[in-house]
Amino acid sequence: MRAIVVALACSLLLACQATSTPAVKKPKIAVKPQPSVHPSNRRSAIIQLEPKYPKTALRKGISGWVLLEYAINAQGGTEDIRVIDSSPKGYFERSARTALLRWKYKPHIENQRPVKKTGLQELIVYSIQ
Repeated sequence: MRAIVVALACSLLLACQATSTPAVKKPKIAVKPQPSVHPSNRRSAIIQLEPKYPKTALRKGISGWVLLEYAINAQGGTEDIRVIDSSPKGYFERSARTALLRWKYKPHIENQRPVKKTGLQELIVYSIQ
């Protein structure tokens, strides 16, 4: 009886191994180390919508980041958004710019009036968890 159970268990294990799907290999794409953003160049958004993970990057299992420079206008909206650097190139830039364009901030005040604040930076990181 014991021999039958052992033989059955072995055949089940072999069958499971034969039907299992192979592990998905991540593509070998080099990602540069993330840059740091100086605290004087950052602001905390009042409204911060999450960027959409690009389908191509998600499908390929790619993580990365985008460093953006932008301005906050007198109404608290973002403008003059430009990509300073990204890694890997070509996957996340559009998503990061689109997300930052929809963020809202408290306007910068000088002489009791809201003014445009330029030279700000934001690092957006994309990671598959």
